[in-house]
Amino acid sequence: MAAMVLFRSRVFSGGLLTSGIWSFGVFGIYFFSALWLQNVLGFSPTEAGAAFVPMALVMAVVAMSSQRITSWLGIGRTVALGMALMGVAIYLISRVGADGGYTDVLPWFLLYGLGGGMLVPLTAAVLNGMPKDRAGVASGMFNVSREVFGLLGVTVLGAVLSVRQAAGDRAPLLAFLDGYRFALVVAAVVMLVGIPVALHSLRKPAPCDEAAEPAEPQATASATAGSAN
Repeated sequence: MAAMVLFRSRVFSGGLLTSGIWSFGVFGIYFFSALWLQNVLGFSPTEAGAAFVPMALVMAVVAMSSQRITSWLGIGRTVALGMALMGVAIYLISRVGADGGYTDVLPWFLLYGLGGGMLVPLTAAVLNGMPKDRAGVASGMFNVSREVFGLLGVTVLGAVLSVRQAAGDRAPLLAFLDGYRFALVVAAVVMLVGIPVALHSLRKPAPCDEAAEPAEPQATASATAGSAN
C-alpha cells in the first residue's frame, strides 16, 4: 500500500520511469556493443570490456560536476539534456558501417558517457523529496526498476536484433551488423522518449513531499477523533 502511495507523486513516478528508460539504453548498448566489438572488430572479451573504459571515465568525471550543472539548469533540464546526448550518441554509433573501427565509435562512446554522467543526480533528487518513513521503500523501488528495465532492454533489443538479422539472405556478419544497427536506432528512440518525461515530471521536485503523503489516514484519524468525542 505504501508503494502505491508513492506513485501519487509526479516527481517519483516520472523519475522512476526516466531512470528505467536510462537503464533500458545502458544495458542494451553495453551488451550488444560488446558483441559488435567481438563479432565485427575481432576484439577479445577482455578487449571489448576495456573498450568501454573511456566512456565510464567520462561518465565519472561528469558525475562529479553534475551537482553544479543541476544547480544551474535544474534537475529536469539536466536529466533531459543527458538523455538527449545519450540518444544522439546511440544513433551515431548505429551509423558506423561494416568498415568502421573502434576510433569511429569512440567519440560517440565519450558523448554517451557525457550524457550518462548528467543522470547521476536523478535518484538523489527524487529520493530526497520523499517522506523519511518511505525513503527506504522508494529507494528499493528505484533499484528494482533499474534491473527490470535493464532486463527489458536486453530482451527487447535482442529480439529486434534477431528478427532483423534473420530477415533476408545475407552473409552472417552483414546480417548481424544490420540487426545491431537497427536495434541501436530503436534504443535511441526510447532514450529520446525520456526527454519529455524528465521535463514534465522533474520540473518541480519540491512538491514531492506533499504529493506523496496520503490523505486517507488523516481523514480516518479525524473521523475517529470525531467519534470519540
